[in-house]
Amino acid sequence: MKITDPYYEEIQSTDFPTVLIDLENKNPKIGSIGIDNRAAGMEITDFLIDNGHQQIGMINGSKYASVSLQRQLGYQDALIEHDIAVKEDFIEFADFSESLAYEKAKQLLSSHPEITAIFSASDLMALGVIKAAKELGRILPRDLSIFAFDNIAVSEFLSPSLSTVEQNMRGVAYRAAKLLDDIIDRNHENSWNIKSDYELVIRNSVINRFKTIN
Repeated sequence: MKITDPYYEEIQSTDFPTVLIDLENKNPKIGSIGIDNRAAGMEITDFLIDNGHQQIGMINGSKYASVSLQRQLGYQDALIEHDIAVKEDFIEFADFSESLAYEKAKQLLSSHPEITAIFSASDLMALGVIKAAKELGRILPRDLSIFAFDNIAVSEFLSPSLSTVEQNMRGVAYRAAKLLDDIIDRNHENSWNIKSDYELVIRNSVINRFKTIN
C-alpha cells in the first residue's frame, strides 16, 4: 500500500481494530509492526561505505511506499554522515518490479559508470539489477557490489550469493496477530507501534574495495 492510497487515509482515522505491517502509523487507536527501515537502510549504506564504496546508487521501490521512503532516508543519512554528497540522479524507482529494476539499473549504470555499488530495496529488484549489470559487462562483485532486502529463498543461490536483510516475516506475522488480539481485548499497556528485529545477511555480492585496490 502507498501512503497516497485513499485506503491508507481511511485506516489512519479508523476505530476498527487494525494492525499495519511495514506502514507508518499516526493513529493511536490502531497498531503497527515492522522493522526500522530507516535504520536498516543506513546500516546497509554504512556497510557499503565501510567496504570502500562511495559512489553508491539506489534502486528503490515505490516513490510513495512508506518502506521505500524510510530506506531512502537511511541511505541518505549514511552518505551525509560520511560527508558523501547525496546525488538524486543516483536514485531510481522501480516499483518493486524485477523487469522495471532491470531497465532502471541499465539506465543508471550506463549514465553513471562510476557507481561501484547499488543498494536495492528488494531482492526481487536485485535480480533485475544483476541482469542489467551483466549485460553491461560488469563482473560481480568485482565491478559492482549489490546489497538488497528481504532474503528471499533464491538469494543465497545466486552467483554471487546476495547480501541482504532478513526481516523474519513469520515472526512479524505472529506478533501482528498477537497485537491485534491485544487491541481487541484492550489489554496492551505499551505502545501499539512495535519495531521488530532485522539482520544483515552478509554473503558474496559485496566486495571490499580497500583490499582489491591495495
